[in-house]
Parts: sequence; structure tokens; C-alpha cells
Amino acid sequence: MSVFETETETKATNPKASAAIRTSWENPSVREKRKRRVRVEVGGQEYSSCRKAFLALGIPAKGSDAVRAKLKQKGDTAEVEGHQFKAIS
Repeated sequence: MSVFETETETKATNPKASAAIRTSWENPSVREKRKRRVRVEVGGQEYSSCRKAFLALGIPAKGSDAVRAKLKQKGDTAEVEGHQFKAIS
């Protein structure tokens, strides 16, 4: 991946992805939802991603995908190891 490509551009043309996945990237609404990033606020501190917040707070990043999905879907809050995560639009 070049410095100028984004992760989402690479995924759309990934030769290892199934044909159905590659085709789904052609749907504009699906593409926009997948490209959307969830910024979070934790304890008054803003982070550009849920994963970055997990790493900065010393929480194992393994659980960040589930928290991100919840925040992305419902725009809700989530508590992880005593930290309150809030999605920021």
C-alpha cells in the first residue's frame, strides 16, 4: 500500500476478498458506512479511533472492534474497564 492510499481503498480491490465483498464495495451507501470513522471521547480526552483510545488507556486492543461496532451502530456509550467511551460525530 502506498503512502497515499487509504486502508479502505486497498480493501475494495483486495484480490483475497470474495467476489461478494468486492461487489458490495461498489454500493455507495455500503462504501460510505465502511469508510466512516468513529472518533471517541473518554474521560474528556478525544481520540481519532476507538483502537487508539484503547492503546492510550492501556486496555488490550482486542476488544476495540466490538466497542467500535456498538458505538458506530447506535451512537451509544460503552463502558470498558471503568472508562466511559462516547462516540463523537
